[in-house]
Amino acid sequence: MSLPFALRSELKEARYCGDIRGGLDRLNAHLNTVLDPAERSTLFWLGLTDLRAIGPAAEHFNALSRPLALRDQVAYAKFLYLMGEPRQSKRLLASAQKLGPKAEALKNAAGQQSDILERYDLREINDVPAYLYKKARQRVTKVNGTGTLFYTGQLGPGGAERQMVRLAVALGANASLSPISVAVRHTDPARNGDFLVPKLEAASVPLDVLCELPVADTLPSGPFIDLIAALPRDLQQPVRALTKVLQRRRPRNLVLWQDGAILPGAIAAAIAGVPSLLCSFRGLPPNQRLKFFRREYAPLYETMFSDPSVIFTTNNLKTANAYQDWLRFPEHTINVVGNAVPKPALTASAQTLSRWRKIKSLSPECKRTVIGVFRCDPVKQPLLWVQSAIETLKTHPNTRFIHIGGGSFTPPAQKLTAKEIAKDRVFHIGLSEDIGFWLSQADLILHVPQAEGLPNVLIEAQHNGVPAICTPAGGTEEVVEDGVTGVVFASVHPDPTDVANAIGTLLDAPKQLQKMQEICKATAMEQFDPNEIYSQFENLLTAQRAAVA
Repeated sequence: MSLPFALRSELKEARYCGDIRGGLDRLNAHLNTVLDPAERSTLFWLGLTDLRAIGPAAEHFNALSRPLALRDQVAYAKFLYLMGEPRQSKRLLASAQKLGPKAEALKNAAGQQSDILERYDLREINDVPAYLYKKARQRVTKVNGTGTLFYTGQLGPGGAERQMVRLAVALGANASLSPISVAVRHTDPARNGDFLVPKLEAASVPLDVLCELPVADTLPSGPFIDLIAALPRDLQQPVRALTKVLQRRRPRNLVLWQDGAILPGAIAAAIAGVPSLLCSFRGLPPNQRLKFFRREYAPLYETMFSDPSVIFTTNNLKTANAYQDWLRFPEHTINVVGNAVPKPALTASAQTLSRWRKIKSLSPECKRTVIGVFRCDPVKQPLLWVQSAIETLKTHPNTRFIHIGGGSFTPPAQKLTAKEIAKDRVFHIGLSEDIGFWLSQADLILHVPQAEGLPNVLIEAQHNGVPAICTPAGGTEEVVEDGVTGVVFASVHPDPTDVANAIGTLLDAPKQLQKMQEICKATAMEQFDPNEIYSQFENLLTAQRAAVA
């Protein structure tokens, strides 16, 4: 029993935007279509969990008729446990009678976490990661390891994942940093989590997939192991499994890629005694991206800041400054190392060529092409992208728009693409490896996310001489210079009409567009030379190795 995927995405987007009440309205509208009261109650609590709606959950629970139904008591206890409140969950279930197996397991887990918090005199569960890291780092002897292990959540087609794989493969040529290996939490093909696995296989880089390890292989040894059971539930398995991998591989350096990997990775490294950690932030901090915010982050990062064996990096100055402001770190604490983005190959598979021929046959009168490369995620604002395409077509009907990326447009965006004006003008082709080929067919790239790191695709576009029409998300302005290599709006939420006007203005000025295209090529080669970026990472890791020797 679950909520529709589209609704869950909307609820998470509402949480990301801070629109909890709006999310509740959408949830209740769906629940009004569910006839069975028990099913409706279960789905309601699932929705509250996606929203992380702690206040509304308490209001709802307190308003329930007394005496409480056991189902409601267990549902709220589970919600509290998932929200990191094991003590409240334990108290709620303490007097409950005739619990089923799942509810009994919940009661035991909440009780275990509560007991550990009391044993170590910790107030809240979000205090555990920083405490565990600090104590393990103080007590565990660092191993005399060799090589470098990269850890991230998965190997999907995103820019951050591409950059990590590219770096891992390139650093394998450095004898002092080898052997190189990679570990990820999952490679679920249903979520495209295995998209970049062939890149590692082709380079003979070993890969450990934590969720595929047998339970017997995820039981590490060392001090404070009991504290792992007090971690938030979603961290326990990756911490156990990664600790075991690190104890087996014994790397000298551990590179943790993105906040979601740093949280379990730092704890595992402390327990396993990894000498050197490099933590790489790849987008704006979680306090500015509520969808990814966790209370555990700031205490852990502040604890790691005082550890001389830790280096913090990011790929753009805007992100570095945002993290430093959030965590109150001194200026220049976080090293800025740009993305290594080679010029993408212009070759195309037979499938890609067939797709392109079909698109041209459906839109033979179109003389201009605008491309978009992004996953269909709320943060990438696919609805704004489609709205902007529709507005452009009103004045420039000889233009086609091609979107490349995983997932499906949201229902509102799909409804727009079904309009007559978009027929045979707006195309969604899904994932493709042949980004260089698609860029070579484009006059402009339209990129309008509300949050971003340093967008690889805009660098790839510049390599191909494709100017960008874009929002100022993340480090975008460190790639695209407004009026020189594209157009950068003042806000991450521009009006679609303004976006369309910017596209139309450039398409109607071929000489200006050609000049931008020439500057784009020169800029990309100068600022984003992969060899220079690889060298900067090597220097950071080598210097860190010497510092902790």
